[in-house]
Amino acid sequence: MLNSLSENIGIIQGDYTKLVTSGDSLVLNIPSGKSRFKFYLKDTLSLDTLLSVEPYVNNKRTLFKPCVNTDLRIIDNSLNGFNREVAPDSGFLKISLANFSKSLPDKINIDISTTTYTPFSLKPIQVAENINVSSSFSVFKTIKFGINQVSVPVTLFTLTVKDPSSNLILASIPLIIPLGQSSGTTTRLVGSIFLLYINEDNVTSILMSK
Repeated sequence: MLNSLSENIGIIQGDYTKLVTSGDSLVLNIPSGKSRFKFYLKDTLSLDTLLSVEPYVNNKRTLFKPCVNTDLRIIDNSLNGFNREVAPDSGFLKISLANFSKSLPDKINIDISTTTYTPFSLKPIQVAENINVSSSFSVFKTIKFGINQVSVPVTLFTLTVKDPSSNLILASIPLIIPLGQSSGTTTRLVGSIFLLYINEDNVTSILMSK
C-alpha cells in the first residue's frame, strides 16, 4: 500500500488486523479474497471499503486524495488503463493529466514546453499543445523530452494552463520528472509512462510511473 497523501493514515483496521501506522509505504499480509478495511486519518474514519487480494501476487494499491474536498480513494494500476499502456519509443514520454486545482476552472487546456541543447544554448521547445484536462485523467499524450549539453534528459517541463474558451493563459506550472538510477554512463528517467495531477495548490504531482 503506497500513500500519496500529504498526511499519513494513522490506523488501518481490517477483518484480520488493526495497525497503527506511519510512513509512505506499508506491506500487509492478509488472506486472499475480499476483506473489509477501514482507514483513519487523524482518528477520523476516511474510508470504509472492501479490498480483493489475489494469492501469490504483489497486490499494489495507492491511497489517493488530491485535495481536501475530494474523497479518499484506493486505486491500483488499472486507473485510466495505466497497466495496459505500452512504453513509447526512446526519447519520448507518455503522460496523462488530471486537474484538482482549487483556483483553476474545472476544465482547462494545457500546453507543455521544455528545453533542448543546440550549440551553444538551451533552446525552448513546445512538446504538446491543447491537452484537454479535467478531474478525470486525460488520454495519454506522447511527448518528447529535450537533452542538455552532455546528452542527459532535461527533466524540467512547464505546463502552460489556458482557458479552453478564451485561450487566456491562467497559470504556468513546473513539472519535474525525477531521474532513476544510472546504468553505466547512461542516465535514465524514473519511467516513461506517467499519471500526473495538479493538486489543489497548483503543484504537479506524479501519482504513478513505470
